[in-house]
Amino acid sequence: ALGRTLFNYKILGADYQDILSQASTNEQRVHVRLEIKPEELQRLHWERLYQRQNKRWLPLGSAAATPLSRTVPLDSPAPAMTVHERPLRMLVLISSPSDLTARFNLDPISDAERQALHRSLEALKDKEVEVTYLESGSAAPPTLDYFRKVAPQNFHLIHFLCHGAATPGGNVLYLERPDGKVDPVVTDRLINTMQLLDPKPLFCFLAACESAAREAHEAFLPLGPALVQSGCVQAAIAMSG
Repeated sequence: ALGRTLFNYKILGADYQDILSQASTNEQRVHVRLEIKPEELQRLHWERLYQRQNKRWLPLGSAAATPLSRTVPLDSPAPAMTVHERPLRMLVLISSPSDLTARFNLDPISDAERQALHRSLEALKDKEVEVTYLESGSAAPPTLDYFRKVAPQNFHLIHFLCHGAATPGGNVLYLERPDGKVDPVVTDRLINTMQLLDPKPLFCFLAACESAAREAHEAFLPLGPALVQSGCVQAAIAMSG
């Protein structure tokens, strides 16, 4: 329904098809950026927008030729930063506290999921990416204290693998306390910690449930957009469900 409305030929359809045609001819991509202002439209899952391709309706955001993102109004706009130095430095937090099941009825992050992430990131070494881990069960656990310790390393990329939730107090990531138990970190605490990073990272990937959830608690900006709006990162990918 969103796609049929937005890409109606009387609205954006004709111009959009012209842009796609020109991009295809020049072997370019079309980055679709959505700026959604009315509050009542914020809760719609715009990331699931469909577009018409060869007489079929297909998800726009799943096509490599048409990357899709929402723009976020910035508290203090700053020019986009381009990184030329190598290696690219990535901080990865893998959080699976010992009392996840007892306190929140959540399954631990499985060994298979951890290993899959390690293998994927290990393959990036050839592309000059250097990875630092804060991981449950290791000598460097995923606590905010350890986060602050490694902050001076100036990371370009941050990846969270953990549980998350939308709560009446806003989005929460379930990181760890020093004793290995759950530390429910709300958006403001995470932003305050990430503000210590200087220069700020380019990008944050949140493999954490509901880190972009909007519909349940309208008073709070979801975690992913909040990280961008506060200037902690230039872009974020987060989960709406």
